[in-house]
Amino acid sequence: MANTLSLYRTVKRLGIPDERIILMLADDMACNARNKYPAQVFNNENHKLNLYGDNVEVDYRGYEVTVENFLRVLTGRHETAVPRSKRLLSDEGSHILLYMTGHGGDEFLKFQDSEELQSHDLADAVKQMKEKRRFKELLIMVDTCQAATLFSQLQSPGVLAIGSSMKGENSYSHHLDSDVGVSVVDRFTFYTLAFFEKLNMYANASVSSLFNLYHLSFLMSTAYYRTDLYQRRLEEVPVTNFFGSVMETIHTDSAYKALSRKSCRRAEINMPSDQSADGDERTLADSNGQDQFSDLKKEDQQSAFRHLWNIFNDKVRKIEDADSFVQYGRPRLTKQKKHPQPKHSSFSSNTEKTRKKRKKKKKEITMMHYKEEKEAKKEAFRKYLESSGVLDALTKVLVALYEQNDKPSSALEFVQQKLGGPSISDYEKLQAELSDLQMKYNQLFAAYQETSAELEGLKSSQSNTTHNEASGSTKETTAEEAQKENF
Repeated sequence: MANTLSLYRTVKRLGIPDERIILMLADDMACNARNKYPAQVFNNENHKLNLYGDNVEVDYRGYEVTVENFLRVLTGRHETAVPRSKRLLSDEGSHILLYMTGHGGDEFLKFQDSEELQSHDLADAVKQMKEKRRFKELLIMVDTCQAATLFSQLQSPGVLAIGSSMKGENSYSHHLDSDVGVSVVDRFTFYTLAFFEKLNMYANASVSSLFNLYHLSFLMSTAYYRTDLYQRRLEEVPVTNFFGSVMETIHTDSAYKALSRKSCRRAEINMPSDQSADGDERTLADSNGQDQFSDLKKEDQQSAFRHLWNIFNDKVRKIEDADSFVQYGRPRLTKQKKHPQPKHSSFSSNTEKTRKKRKKKKKEITMMHYKEEKEAKKEAFRKYLESSGVLDALTKVLVALYEQNDKPSSALEFVQQKLGGPSISDYEKLQAELSDLQMKYNQLFAAYQETSAELEGLKSSQSNTTHNEASGSTKETTAEEAQKENF
């Protein structure tokens, strides 16, 4: 569910409105008793972004998510009671993204753990879509185990497909949310979202750059994409053809009045450089020079355009962030509180405000540099762990633990064994052996000290005996010499 809502948020941010999105959710986690955060869904353990907010429009949820309804959406074979909001209103010029995720296997994808979508069902539905001219190009993206097998029977031209894993391979999750107790996002979808978070709706990134992102070291499975049915080169196809939409929209506070003549071909707004004292003057004329507003007087036209122009200028003055206006096409307006101002404003108050703004901006810049430095250190440490093979080793061990049907009683002992370290029982044995050896060492050291003391005593007694013998021999020699002198 988090996979689908994450991609739903991404395509909406890139310009695709809700009326062009058909969202199907099992909706079995937001209000699940195991969910610690009721009516909320997160794709990250930090819980900063609630994907299940107020701006989510779910078209099919719960028991409505069936294989039959899914195929009806693709082929357009709905019952008459189905509203337009639940229909895929596409034509022969449409670029369609079909994203599917869940539990799957060899040429099937599960729906609600009660029925399955087979690969031949999908191929037949796509064939009907092509025959009924319901798309120009179709991108099928599947994130599930053995995902590549689901589009093995596709034969319709104009179809591009990519799966997170090959036949016989699993599709793995990225990380676990310990609060909820489940994995919140899969690896394939996680790195797809990371790719699009760097882009906006005007980006020129190609589909090839997206496909080249899926490395085996990231996914721990082999991503497979099928291009034999697709006519164009992937390097020439922008990702926004499927994941985004660029539309120029003009918002007005009042409705336009309809043109009276149907023969008008092209209208141009002439804005002369010389402006009158009472405001900007604008006239609307077609290529034939005929008046397009025959039902309106010239003064009404000028006042209407002047009113719209003033509204636009007011909104431009209130833009808080120019980058948001350029990148996303709509300014962020700030609500300013009105405070009573004195009749005579002093210069010192303006200077104080300017000083505060500069101080605040300087603080923001300092915090930004601190965050960048902190992120750079984290990234350097991550690269260090990745280059030394620590991340790969830990990932393999955790995946092996995840695939264990009978989970071991001690996860720590399992990790230690997989990493080549001793188990807890081995560690206890080694601790017992160490204590025995320590006792033996203490006994031997005590015996060594006693032996050393005895040896020192023997050495001292031997030295005393030698000294006495030497003094006696000296006395005898002296007596003999005295006798010789007397003689």
